[in-house]
Amino acid sequence: MNDVFSGYFITAFRLLRRFIRTRKADGWRECIATVVGANLIDQSFLPHPSAQLVYTYRFDGALYGGVTEKPFFLASSAKDYLARFRRGGTLRIRVNPGDAAMSTMRDEDQP
Repeated sequence: MNDVFSGYFITAFRLLRRFIRTRKADGWRECIATVVGANLIDQSFLPHPSAQLVYTYRFDGALYGGVTEKPFFLASSAKDYLARFRRGGTLRIRVNPGDAAMSTMRDEDQP
């Protein structure tokens, strides 16, 4: 029971950290990225799964890559989320205009 509580606490903390990090990108420029990978990460030491999206994008003519990870409480929820993002598809990201290698993906920016 204690492991279950710890797992939920860790997942809640990871969700809060992701929310804060994406809020910092409010003033960043929007950009279209191409999905190059979508993975379910389910580690035994961290009992709750994450959806990981790997993407590439062009910004001011240069090619960059990025990774975003979203934690979930259930693997089925993570799989449903990943089904929205097929390899070769697109997603909207925010790019830091002062450091184009820094990017983030926000759920509310997605169509």
